Amino acid sequence: MIVLIVDIMKYRNTLIDEGDKILPASVDAIVVFSGGSNRIENAVELLEKKLAKKLFISGVNPKTTKNDILIKDIGNEKLFKCCIDLGKNAINTFENAIETAEWIDKNKFDSVILVTSNYHIKRSLIILKKINPNANFIPYPIKSTFDKDQQYIRSFDMLKVLSGEYFKLLYTRLRIMWL
Repeated sequence: MIVLIVDIMKYRNTLIDEGDKILPASVDAIVVFSGGSNRIENAVELLEKKLAKKLFISGVNPKTTKNDILIKDIGNEKLFKCCIDLGKNAINTFENAIETAEWIDKNKFDSVILVTSNYHIKRSLIILKKINPNANFIPYPIKSTFDKDQQYIRSFDMLKVLSGEYFKLLYTRLRIMWL
């Protein structure tokens, strides 16, 4: 058990940090896997900075509209009308990747910034690269809210999330090896 906890903490220390966000001057598109705090806000900010022409939000609740997102003061109406697409068919990371790959292929994009939580980005990239090996994915990790707690080793919520993501990463690697 102690070995497992130590390995999970090592995994935590390998997460891509906020300082590692090196972005090209422009890309074809930005993709965000919904679900975590600040993901959509950060993706919209990148679009507002004109790093890409289009943004795809994958995993949106089927009942959610662009207007629902605008009400939360994320972006502006003009930007949402022209440049943001919502994907409403994904309920997990594998489905996010499939939905995203279809959108990328439909729009003939080559370079894509992926926005998701720092603890989720490694697994997301592995899956995306397996499903769509021709696209160039640039990670844009969002620091998770539990990372603000410097005494993370005492945070049960952090350990629960990291443990879950760690095991999902192991499972994903094994699943992809067998495909």
